[in-house]
Amino acid sequence: MASIRNKIGEGVLYSSLGNLLIKIFAALGYFLVLRKLSLPDYGIFVLLTSVIGPAAAIVFLSIDRIFVSKYAQALAQQDWAFMKGLFKEYYVMSTALLVILVIAGFFLRDLLTRFFDVYIIQFFWSTVALVFSQFLMNQVSLFLESNEKFRQISFIQTSESIARVVLIIAFSYTVGLSINIVLLVYAVAKLTSVLVGLVSFIPLAFQLKKTPVVSEKGVLKQIVFTVGKWEIVRNIFEQFIQPVKYGLLKIFVNIEAVAIFDFAQNIYSFTGSLFPVS
Repeated sequence: MASIRNKIGEGVLYSSLGNLLIKIFAALGYFLVLRKLSLPDYGIFVLLTSVIGPAAAIVFLSIDRIFVSKYAQALAQQDWAFMKGLFKEYYVMSTALLVILVIAGFFLRDLLTRFFDVYIIQFFWSTVALVFSQFLMNQVSLFLESNEKFRQISFIQTSESIARVVLIIAFSYTVGLSINIVLLVYAVAKLTSVLVGLVSFIPLAFQLKKTPVVSEKGVLKQIVFTVGKWEIVRNIFEQFIQPVKYGLLKIFVNIEAVAIFDFAQNIYSFTGSLFPVS
């Protein structure tokens, strides 16, 4: 019981400290980007980054929280066969889905221009780099969270925010900021956090691999067709709302409206997190 209390206490402590630092650095980076990008450019940036949510929902099948829960339960029961099977199947599936998604996006760029205009073609590979870096960060964070490594997760998230601000400041006062540079800055910041997380991820993965048990087969299929199917439908639908909403704003108003709407949302969210009146 004491160990459970310690884990919960550690998780709350590092999550709270990490969230505070993340909010501070995220706000600083956000306002620096706002200062340097024009209103239309910021609108384009928002439109392009809105694809991260739907991409993550598809790649991880929207069952990332179920993965963490099931893996953590198996860890508590020392069910290594289940853990090995779940880890292998989920990570192979998500990697394969990412490759399919990028290839499909490349060939369907003309169709995507209905919502993203020529921006999706002009900044396609920068957007892919951002999605890929988010994918790696999610993979590392999910496995660490499943193994109850709360301190390491806090380090990952905090290092991303700090790296992003440092890079934004560096580029702001050298070559300047553009849409391409900001997209790549966000991607590099996420890759930096991945490197931080790999310090803990790799030993845990090797420990799992070296466990002398055979991987249980069909674990992921069982989860998807039982508790996962409704979660998949609900989350994918929710994640697709945001880019569609921005796309409709661009079509029926203009790209500046996307920037203003996102700014209002972010200010509202930031204020609400500082003063949680609800």
